[in-house]
Amino acid sequence: MHKRAEKIANFSIRDLTSRHQLDFYNYWHKLRGKRSFPSRADIKPSDIVKILPFIMLLEKYRDDFQVRLIGTGCTTIFGEITGQFLSKIGYEACALNQLRSCANMGQASFNVNPVRLFSNRHYNSSALAMPLSDNDREINMVIVVHDFY
Repeated sequence: MHKRAEKIANFSIRDLTSRHQLDFYNYWHKLRGKRSFPSRADIKPSDIVKILPFIMLLEKYRDDFQVRLIGTGCTTIFGEITGQFLSKIGYEACALNQLRSCANMGQASFNVNPVRLFSNRHYNSSALAMPLSDNDREINMVIVVHDFY
């Protein structure tokens, strides 16, 4: 059984690098209510319009993730990768491990990594990964809110 979400984070909300990450973190907690995790069906795009450009919605398949939705802000950095598996497109190993940990442990996660754009410009990227579950037991999706700076 997973611990309640207040206790399942490897970071402090003070670590978050953007307002949209903080807003989504609070939204996720509101959606889950007394459950351990909200589901994908709980998320209403109209509630998070300003956050949508920074979101990647990932479906879990064993030890990999398929991109189900990628916001326009993320597309600028990663390209159009909807439908692709992260392991097949050269997604950073440390970021992929963060997602695996989030899904396997049912634990919210946050990290900061450098990224390189297709134009060879370098940025830092922070990623807030939050688990989603259709049955409040098994994590079947992870939603990531990025910040690029």
